[in-house]
Parts: sequence; C-alpha cells; structure tokens
Amino acid sequence: MNIPCQIHSSRRLLQALWFACVLCLGTGCTDWHEAQMVIRKADSLDTYGIIYQDTVALQQVVRMWEKPVLRVLKHDDLGKAYYYLGRNKEDRYQQYVEAAECYIRSDQLHMSDPIRRGRVNSCMGYVCGKAGVTPLSLDFAQRALHDFTQSKNDTYIASGLLYIMQIYGEMGEYSRADSIYSQLTQYELDSINLMYLNMYRGWCFYGKEDYNSAMISFQHAIRFACNNDTERWRIYQEIMKTYYRLGNLDSAVSYAENIIHSTSYPVLCANAYYVLMDDATTRHDAQAVSYYAHKRADMQQLDKKTDNDYSRAISMLENHINSDISQATNILKLSVITVVVIICIIIGVLYLRRYHNNFLDTQQHAIVLEEQLANVNKELEETQQTQRREVVETMLMKSYVVFAFGADIWNNDDLLCKTADRQLDNIYTRLHTQFSIDIQDLKICILTLYNASRAQIATNIFRAVSSVPKLRTNTAKKLGTTSTNLRTFLLDFLAS
Repeated sequence: MNIPCQIHSSRRLLQALWFACVLCLGTGCTDWHEAQMVIRKADSLDTYGIIYQDTVALQQVVRMWEKPVLRVLKHDDLGKAYYYLGRNKEDRYQQYVEAAECYIRSDQLHMSDPIRRGRVNSCMGYVCGKAGVTPLSLDFAQRALHDFTQSKNDTYIASGLLYIMQIYGEMGEYSRADSIYSQLTQYELDSINLMYLNMYRGWCFYGKEDYNSAMISFQHAIRFACNNDTERWRIYQEIMKTYYRLGNLDSAVSYAENIIHSTSYPVLCANAYYVLMDDATTRHDAQAVSYYAHKRADMQQLDKKTDNDYSRAISMLENHINSDISQATNILKLSVITVVVIICIIIGVLYLRRYHNNFLDTQQHAIVLEEQLANVNKELEETQQTQRREVVETMLMKSYVVFAFGADIWNNDDLLCKTADRQLDNIYTRLHTQFSIDIQDLKICILTLYNASRAQIATNIFRAVSSVPKLRTNTAKKLGTTSTNLRTFLLDFLAS
C-alpha cells in the first residue's frame, strides 16, 4: 500500500526541478502542460491536413513562451504556434498583416526544421501571390524549395516544384514551367498533386493558346479532384473558359450553369455569368443579358468586399526576405542563452540527486509493477482487438456477394466507392480523407480484405499479374504499413 505513494512522491520530486524553473520564469505548471497539449493537438490535426482553429489557445501559447529563456527552450513549438496562428489569420480572417507577422516569426524560429521552414515560406509566397506581387512570390517559393530539398523528402520537394510551376505559369514563363513539369514526372505524386500538376499544365497550354491540349490536361485534372470541392469547381471554370475559347459556347454554358448552381465562390460565379451574358447576347435576349450583368456585378462587388489591403503585409515580407541579419547571428544568440539555461539545469539536477537515492528501491518496485500492469493491459487490448476483428470478419462475410470477384461492380468506379462506403463502414471516404488513396488503391484494399489471389486482384484492377505485388506494396506504403500486414491493418482500421 505504501509503494504507490512512494512512487508518486518520487515522480513529483523528479518533476519539481523542471516546473520550479518554469515558475521562476513566470509560467505556471498547469499552463505549461496546457500549452504542450495545444501544440500536440495542432500537430495531430496537421497530419490530416486540418489547421487547428482555436486562435485564443494559440495566442496564449505565444504569450507564455515568447520570453527570453523559454523562447530558446521551446523555439520549435513556439514556431509551430506562430505558423498555425498565421494560417488562421490568413485563411479564416483575411488578416494578412497579422498573418505575415506570424509567418516571419515562425520562419525565424524554425531554422533547424527545413520542412517547417519550407511550409512557412510557401505561405508567405501565397500571400504575395494573392496580392499580385508574383516576383516576390517566386522568391519565397524558391526559398521553400531550397528548404524542402535539404529535408530530402520527395513529397515536399514535389510540392515545392509544383508551386514554382504554378508561379511560372502565372508569369507567362511557359518554357520554365515546362522544365519544372519534366522534373515532376520523376516523382511519384499522390492524387492531389497529380490534380494540381495537370491543372497547372493546362494553364500553360491555355496561355500558349493551345486550347485542345489545355482541355486534355484539365480533363485529366478533374479525375483526381474527387472530394476536393473548391479545386473541382476551379477546374470546371478552366474547362468552361477553354470551351469558350474553342467556340463551343453550348458546352461552356453548361459548365457555367453548373458552377452557378453548385458554388457561391464570387470569382468563379462572376466568370460563369460572363459566359452566360455572352450566350444571351448571341441569342439577342436583352432581358437575360441585363440579369446576368447585374448578377456578375454583384459577384464582383462581393469579391471586392473580401479583398484586403496587402501593402503593409507585402512590405513586411519584402523586408524579411531582404534582411541582413544572418542565421549565424541568430544561432549565436540562441546558443548563449541555451548555455545559461543548461548551467541552471545542471545545478538543479545536482541538488535533486540528494533526494534521488532515497527512492532507488521504490523505483525498482515501480518498474516491476508497471511491467505487470503493462502486460495485463496488453493482454486485455489483444483480446479486445481480436473481438473487434471478428466483428469485421462477420461484416465482410455478409457483404461477400456484393464484392464477388469478377462482378460488374468492379467496372464502375463511382458505384464501387459508394457501395464500399455503404457496405464496409465508409471505408473509401475514411481512407481517402486520411491517406488520399485513389480508386485503384481502394480496389486493392477491398480485394485484400476478401483474401483475393494475385490473379483475382489483377483481373479486377485490370493490371498484369506480375505487377500486383508492387501495387500492393505501394498501397500499403501509402497507408503506413507493409503488403504482408495490409489485411491486418485494414481489419483494425474498420474496427476502429
């Protein structure tokens, strides 16, 4: 009965030094823990492409850690807080000056994290692009690509190249954009990046007045848009404009009406109303022309209301990129403060050792108890996991007829996705949301769940039998597992 009390007493003493230092710096233990939880939650959401939106909590983290010593101890997490805060300021509130301030501060704090710095520089470039300052946007995009290249992460490198290709297309530098396109073909891109690659490729063809090639690229892009509504309607707009340039007014009108009835994004609707105005003019329908003209003017006015004054933000970003303060100077300052902090911690540790010897035996008992408890929990978890898998196996048996090998459902991608969601607990929507899988990956997942052979998999995904192992390996890699463990992973995924 006394062991647990002694264990907790030992742990409290071990934690006392750290929290005492925090209190001496003016930060409460509870606040420190809450700040850590905020950053962890924000990082967790960020892995799924979701930005943490509690700006009040992020501002509290910034206020707490933006102090001389804490800025050194927590510079990485502080940089993350500034990044997430900047994303909210930019995306949700259109407060571009405040967003620029957050991005600059985050960039300064993430000197040892090339991926995070690359993302921050991409955001700063995006602000410049929204303001129409394309050359400055390109400078930040190139900085971002440099950081991504240092990280040696192919996914981020491809993302950085895509961004530069977009900017070259907007600048009319089509030969440079084509050069970037050639580089990107060497990377294995996911469905989202393939969508952007084809869309930017279409922009280049459109700018060169090669409208037939542009249409082909946009049609390829729409195949990868899937559940991304915003980008899907942007691509529809490009298809509409291309049809208009090709003189196919009927098809352009069809897309224009679809855009107006399906989205309220002002810029897209304004462009769609322009096509409808031209069609009404061709039909000599004065009343329709007047109606569409007023609607287009309303959309343009609405777009202006969401437009902000970028001048201060752009000035700040320009000063930042041209700053003479070297990274070495910042690192030196941080190093000096770090040495002081380390000395304080060493003194505290020496003081704490006087108390530590009294709890050695207790700690040994604690290790034994914790191991026993861990074994019990592990056995309980394994039992529960087995039960959950049995429930999933029962669900699979009930839906076996629906996904029979060689059935017609494998020839209809849209029907397969909807049926899979309905029969297998939203498997497609969940996998696509978390891992961005495409239809081929979904087929491999379903066939794996039903223990299909290589020949059966090849038949249903219309590929050679020899290519099946590699395709299974690629699918498993996207899901963060291996091909040999793919079925177990999917069973656990459906059971979660």
